[in-house]
Amino acid sequence: MTSSSILSGIKGIIQSRQFVVAFGLLAAIFSLATYTATLADQREEFASLSTLGSDMKAAGYFPNDERTIHQGDKMGWQIRIHNGMDTAEYFSIRIKLLNSTQIIPNDTLNQPSPETQILELKHMVTKNSTWTVPFDWNIKQADREQDYVIIKEVTVNGKDISNLNIRNLNGQNFKVVLELWRYDIDANDFEFAWTSGHNTRSVWNQIWFNVKA
Repeated sequence: MTSSSILSGIKGIIQSRQFVVAFGLLAAIFSLATYTATLADQREEFASLSTLGSDMKAAGYFPNDERTIHQGDKMGWQIRIHNGMDTAEYFSIRIKLLNSTQIIPNDTLNQPSPETQILELKHMVTKNSTWTVPFDWNIKQADREQDYVIIKEVTVNGKDISNLNIRNLNGQNFKVVLELWRYDIDANDFEFAWTSGHNTRSVWNQIWFNVKA
């Protein structure tokens, strides 16, 4: 067989319909594999925190949907943590009760509120799963001193938390702040912010309310 006949045979194969289909199929498979690998590399790990009312919706936080509450009014909330990380994670929810002038977390610097927490909840959450924990609370003691309302004691999940001194003018604009902390094995401690891809993340939320005393 001459070289010209060999080249002619190869040219015929390349120009055949079967070769075009097979080549196109291989190219598509390669492109899909490359795209899938790229998506995997670009996937950002995340964790989310939601505070829901008693009906598991972002509503119904207070009796009769009134943000002004009284001593003894009972709030039944649900806190939901979703773990979108690639591994199981040990999370801490730190709950803080603040007035209108106390410092909340800083989104720009990814720093938590420096104020003291009133309660901490911890739980190991498996990969791609959600942890739901009840947050039942009420104000057990709130006093009025001249123009200020002072929260002195609250009950959270059946536990009395006393020796508080959280005051606001006319009882306006108190807030519950919930921060999500993640355990860092290297640091051997919980951290408020973590790296996801090329970004630093932190998660928290707050709900405002007034107190009548």
